[in-house]
Amino acid sequence: MNIAYRNGIMELIELQDFRYFTTLAFNRDMTEHGARHYLRQFHARLDRMTLGPDWAKKDPHNERLFSFSFLENPLTNLHFHMLWRSPQHEAKLTEAMPEFWEKLVPSGDVDTQRISRLGILPEYNTKQLTPDSFIMSAEFSSQPSHHRIGRPCHAG
Repeated sequence: MNIAYRNGIMELIELQDFRYFTTLAFNRDMTEHGARHYLRQFHARLDRMTLGPDWAKKDPHNERLFSFSFLENPLTNLHFHMLWRSPQHEAKLTEAMPEFWEKLVPSGDVDTQRISRLGILPEYNTKQLTPDSFIMSAEFSSQPSHHRIGRPCHAG
């Protein structure tokens, strides 16, 4: 693993004001490509629920569910660790995530924890980091962000 790359991602994590940590497990064989597809679908469904039919036109960093997801154990027990924020919709999202994930991945599990302080989360999430294992939710958007990645904007 490239130490400079890992350190850069850990610094980005610290700048994002992430409020929740969610593990998304498949509990079945899954390819990395398939896992990314399900993560994209998961985000789309959650954004549509909270933002309505025009959700795809919203800013991917500040209006939509914003996350850094880390794919782990691709050969044995593929799952995601996701750090995320959505200040106006967090309660609704934490409640809906298990149901939405179960509809997409019936064998799957969801575990969400509120982050009181980052502590070891930057190190934990990057322990198996490769350029292909790091997914920023803004990758799922065709809309440009109005803010730089290191400077989250919280409406309300």
